[in-house]
Amino acid sequence: MQDLKKQPQSFLLIKKSIKALLFLPASLIAMLVFLVRPIILLRIGNLLSSRLGHFAANTELYLCEKYSGKSTNRRFSFDFFYYQDVICNEQLNTMWKRSIVILPRSFSTILVRLEYLFKVLSGFFPFIGAHIVNTVSSDRDIYGLLDESPINLKFTKKEKSKGLSELIKLGVPKDSKVVLLCVRDNAYLKSVNNTKEWDYHNYRNSNIDNYVLAAEQLAKMGYYVIRMGVSVNKSLDSNNPKVIDYAFNGMRSEFMDIYLASICDFVISTGNGGDALAVTCFRKPSVFVNYCPILDFFTPKSNSLSITKHHISIENNKELSFKEIISNNVGSCQHSECFEQNGVILTENTPEEIRDVAIEMANRLSGSWNSMKIDTELQSRFWDIFPNQQLVNGKIHHGKINLTFGSKFLRDNAWWVE
Repeated sequence: MQDLKKQPQSFLLIKKSIKALLFLPASLIAMLVFLVRPIILLRIGNLLSSRLGHFAANTELYLCEKYSGKSTNRRFSFDFFYYQDVICNEQLNTMWKRSIVILPRSFSTILVRLEYLFKVLSGFFPFIGAHIVNTVSSDRDIYGLLDESPINLKFTKKEKSKGLSELIKLGVPKDSKVVLLCVRDNAYLKSVNNTKEWDYHNYRNSNIDNYVLAAEQLAKMGYYVIRMGVSVNKSLDSNNPKVIDYAFNGMRSEFMDIYLASICDFVISTGNGGDALAVTCFRKPSVFVNYCPILDFFTPKSNSLSITKHHISIENNKELSFKEIISNNVGSCQHSECFEQNGVILTENTPEEIRDVAIEMANRLSGSWNSMKIDTELQSRFWDIFPNQQLVNGKIHHGKINLTFGSKFLRDNAWWVE
């Protein structure tokens, strides 16, 4: 019995010793990095590869920052990346390798320790922090770089041919108008880790049934509407042949997730991360619905519209105005409990509200949108209330505001921005 107790302790000791030894090659690499610093700045970065939103948006914005010169002031610099997590999309990984240097996973144990050394030493010597890739923007384009930088994800000729072939198999003719529908529910996170409690994200979920009206209206306008998703709870209930439940019909693939994002005309999303390929990487026009928290709005893109969920007071069952949302401290809630603790429950946008803002985008893109005189006033009221300089979780979230709030929503609810 005594030997059985000692064995786990011996195993842990060996494990700790191996981990400690790995700091030796990391230290040697660090010395080399410091030696060549006068000639070239070598930087290391950890790619967030397990979630599509971060793998797409953070990496794209890193490349935009590098293109603009915001990521480093050094003329001669070289960045290399690693990842510890699973890769959520192998096709995306393949395409990123055409733009950045990603070292094999076998190097990750040493590189983790190298980055750790840089972080520790930067506490004593701040200049060492320059050897860690930290994008200013994270996954938010606070400097409006997306409009100023080239698209970095590129398809080969072979991939383009494959994409067109798969698109036709999906039932979408070449050169058709396409809208992607990205609606968040709790299925994806459960599929990633079914042992973790994800209820704190419930405020971001939405019922796919509420999107049928918009999808079928867009189909009448000549669009093919493709419902996206890796894992979803239920199907999109429509008999219209132009409304395609790609997330549910067994034809989904990692490659087509990216290809569809590249060829769509615009995307309707609840802000679920799956939209990052279209919105961030390929700069597609975007319609955000049921978007919360409201101070988290993705504001830099001029070709984007958004509406938010209705915020209802638990005390008197009345809907809060925009000013009341801000004053009740729920404008930046990142957890379901936060809304409840501040006396607010959320209700989803109606099918009609989702349809109206989708039609607004379609009409804007076709040049047939007719703006009313009241629209300018209502937009001004909304953005005068919006505290764009307020920090969210200690971070800057907004630069120049280019987003337009849904016009029909404001016309029908002018009281909301009083």
